Amino acid sequence: MTHHTDTVVIGAGIAGLAAARTLHDAGGAVVVLEARHRLGGRIHTDRALGFPVELGAHWIHGAYRNPIAALARRWRLRTAPTTHPFIALPTAAEVPALLEQAFPCLLARAQELAWHQERDLPLGEALQRLVAGCPSQLRSVRLGLDWLSLVMGTDAACLSARHWDQDLDLPGPDLVLLDGYDALVQRLARGLEVRLGEAVRQVEWTPEGVWVESTQATYRAAAAIVTLPLGVLKAGSVRFVPPLPARQQRAIARLGMGVLDKVVLVFARPCWPAAGEHLANPDRRPGELAGFSSLLPHLGAPVLVGWVAGRQAQALEDADDAEAVAWAMRTLRRLLGPGLPDPVHTRVTRWGSDPYARGAYSHLPAGACGADYDALAVPVSPRLHLAGEATHRRYPSTVHGAYLSGRRAARRVLRLVRPH
Repeated sequence: MTHHTDTVVIGAGIAGLAAARTLHDAGGAVVVLEARHRLGGRIHTDRALGFPVELGAHWIHGAYRNPIAALARRWRLRTAPTTHPFIALPTAAEVPALLEQAFPCLLARAQELAWHQERDLPLGEALQRLVAGCPSQLRSVRLGLDWLSLVMGTDAACLSARHWDQDLDLPGPDLVLLDGYDALVQRLARGLEVRLGEAVRQVEWTPEGVWVESTQATYRAAAAIVTLPLGVLKAGSVRFVPPLPARQQRAIARLGMGVLDKVVLVFARPCWPAAGEHLANPDRRPGELAGFSSLLPHLGAPVLVGWVAGRQAQALEDADDAEAVAWAMRTLRRLLGPGLPDPVHTRVTRWGSDPYARGAYSHLPAGACGADYDALAVPVSPRLHLAGEATHRRYPSTVHGAYLSGRRAARRVLRLVRPH
């Protein structure tokens, strides 16, 4: 069966919903195709325990001038600011100073070193050169590398020393959505035609229009907006006919897709200090997790979320849930004491193994730069556009970057579909 519409949007993550919302509100006919049986993509809120636990996107980054924060205010979704304070443990007393002062200085020096080389360096290699023969800085570097891997979703060995941090930060504190990120997703999708459980297999684009083949039907449209995650584009799960232009193919090959997973531990009661949002593990041993976030300050729930990134996350994805939880509990019992009881509920994410994500979010490896994000954002043709966090140079790897990219692609399509 062939369906006809103005625009097909592939993916019901935040970029796809933003694009569809913009097109719909302008009077266009739009169909959203989503392979999963839920909305949100890499936004995934688990409500099975009676309170929202974010298995994907966790924060709204920067309360001021962030379009996601503006949507939350418009729709009266409850938020709470966070300054990411650390839970006060004797073993982690110097963590704030190391992360806020010592390590940022080392990062700046590593970036400067890379710019003085003939070629770009992996950030990890640049840092190793700087601290060679300086054992006093090793603890700061180890702790900083753990923190950086959680922020970037990959190890420093996979990051460009020159360009890893060229994206922009929005001002203001980060926010947590007390009503859950999915409340925002549901509100954004209200009134849209979203077809769940339809994985797209092929996109054929011509000067006259596009043909989109899914597992359920074929769609004929004037234009299409593809919001597949970078990891899915890298895997080649969707066939483009003709293939994407060379500039987009080069960008897809050069950009990196990191893995950031969570081990969610729900306890019968809190067994850690109520003050503070993050539990650091500054002297991490092999097999231990680098850090945890507490949901106690904002939700009042006895939940610790363990963060796993890079090579360790890839190893976790090959383990079963029991082994992943055991890693987390070994870490916590060393930090909080051997008497810490077992959790009553657990959840383990595997974004790298998810066929509709193939990772958490994008980053710049050595040899890549912000121009690769720009290359993905260039219209494939007037009738075919890419969107998603990996297409936004100013705000990659963020929910607001994905949202803005979807709106940008929709405005471009509207020039074609509604030329007046």
